[in-house]
Amino acid sequence: MRKYARKNFSFILVITLVLVLLVGMIPAQAKSNSDFVIFLQAGHSPSAKTSGASVTYDGKTIREDDLNEKLTYYTYQKLTAAGYTVYLTNPITLYPNLPSVIQTPCPSNRSQYDLDVILDAIHNPSKYNSKITSQPDLVLSLHHNSSGDGTVSASNPSGCITFYTNWVGNRDGVGKYERNQESVQRSYDFANILNSSFQQSSYPSKSSVQLNNSNNHLTKYSRVPTILLEAGFMTNTNDLTAVQKDSNMSIMADRITSAVNSYAAKYPNSIPPYSSEKDPPTATWFQPDE
Repeated sequence: MRKYARKNFSFILVITLVLVLLVGMIPAQAKSNSDFVIFLQAGHSPSAKTSGASVTYDGKTIREDDLNEKLTYYTYQKLTAAGYTVYLTNPITLYPNLPSVIQTPCPSNRSQYDLDVILDAIHNPSKYNSKITSQPDLVLSLHHNSSGDGTVSASNPSGCITFYTNWVGNRDGVGKYERNQESVQRSYDFANILNSSFQQSSYPSKSSVQLNNSNNHLTKYSRVPTILLEAGFMTNTNDLTAVQKDSNMSIMADRITSAVNSYAAKYPNSIPPYSSEKDPPTATWFQPDE
């Protein structure tokens, strides 16, 4: 009887081990694209007046905020087609029906939404839109560049630039909007992934990544991974012609989506929500490995 019991126990043990091995061989289910949340900010938009760059060429005035809104629209369409959950940070002029975090219209006496309000919407989206219950995994601020006095010339600087910041710490010494090293690292990584995606395409013809800790509010103070894209120079003749073509905006949106695919595969999990504005920063500066 004991011999039979030992055999029976051994048989059960073997079956259990086989089942454990089989379960271990089943790949873990990947995070769905719809669980990956992206916020898009159309730079300087909406505008009661021109708040971004503006150039006049061949008798036509081209405004940066209009270009930014169009690129944001194309990017929204491509990302949602890929299954991602996408919101604009705020309503825009040309495409007012796109879903946004901030629901209220921009005050008529302002040239654009206050950037601190946009930051608060990034950090506390449910405060502005009850449908959004978590911070985004990624924030993209979309712009177009200019140089000098605004004169358009073929000799002016050209190309697409992706900016990130490695600033960490507390803002103005009051403990607001601290960023951690993980947010900086992920911003840096996405900037380079995006630039690599651009370089695999015929458009844009020139691109680079730059560190900038001084000129952008959102990349510097956002607690989640954030980059600012300057999608070409409006003051360069060739760039100005290129950025106005819908076909090129569509290509650029495709390259952005490709970069997001790579980034989401590398970072399927969100950064934990910021817990307290009174927590001291873990570092003053952080320089990612080159």
